[in-house]
Amino acid sequence: MISSPSVSLPLMQALAQCHASFVSQGLPSAARLSRKALIPQTAIAFWDLYGAASPPPGLQRSLVGFIESNLYSAQLLKLDTNHVDRARLLSCSAKHAGIWLTTLPLTKEFTIPDINFRLSARFRLGIQPQDDLPKSCHCGTMLSTDPAHFLSCESFRRGPVTHRHNNLTQCLARLVRRAGGAAYLEPSWLDIKRPDIHVAFPDSRFLVDGSITHPAAPSYRHAAAFTRLHATLARESRKSKKYDSLAKKEDCKFVAFVMESFGGFDVHAKQFLDELIRQSRDHDLQ
Repeated sequence: MISSPSVSLPLMQALAQCHASFVSQGLPSAARLSRKALIPQTAIAFWDLYGAASPPPGLQRSLVGFIESNLYSAQLLKLDTNHVDRARLLSCSAKHAGIWLTTLPLTKEFTIPDINFRLSARFRLGIQPQDDLPKSCHCGTMLSTDPAHFLSCESFRRGPVTHRHNNLTQCLARLVRRAGGAAYLEPSWLDIKRPDIHVAFPDSRFLVDGSITHPAAPSYRHAAAFTRLHATLARESRKSKKYDSLAKKEDCKFVAFVMESFGGFDVHAKQFLDELIRQSRDHDLQ
């Protein structure tokens, strides 16, 4: 908020209401009151409110963000009984879930092939991956009610799901090595339980077990439709119970690197990525 005398009083009041509304997003009644004052119903009323002076920086971002937030909340209310779509929307709104849409393709690693981008966009929008698919999966599930059913179909668990998990493991190991660390896949000296990667840096060691979970899967959707990152947190909890004691015995820190199919991930994965960045900087690596 700026205090320049060129900014009219109504504009300053509107901005104050806008900022206050962000604080009260969890209170529907406060949001409705601020929306009525913040977003006039007609174009003339809008310019009467905002056209008296040059707008301060960030006004458009604040207004659009406020409108989008209200539209998103209204859409969630409409989907109270549609747990598949509600789980998808809630997962897509998680922090970092849309980072693939805003990352500039400055290197080969940051470039997404057209076909992968199209599939990802359709998946994020709740559209079937192809227009010419049959009405139902061979297991009997109707694809019209669950466009992303292939991510949770039992018949795909052996092949594609395992391949996806291996790709995630290889990607994490590659990032560790590029950051100057050593990555041992499924360490053979651990006889009973074997996490995906043993990571060693000069000043720290980790046991990392990765996973990708689908919030709209039948086993998650009812809770994931009302709790953001529920599928991630549930998977992290199971992995921690399995590997925490082993990590302590090996004098390592355990990392459950769990991502959701819609792109979101929790604080543990973010902290490990931050550690890779720190190690890379300490070793002057790009």
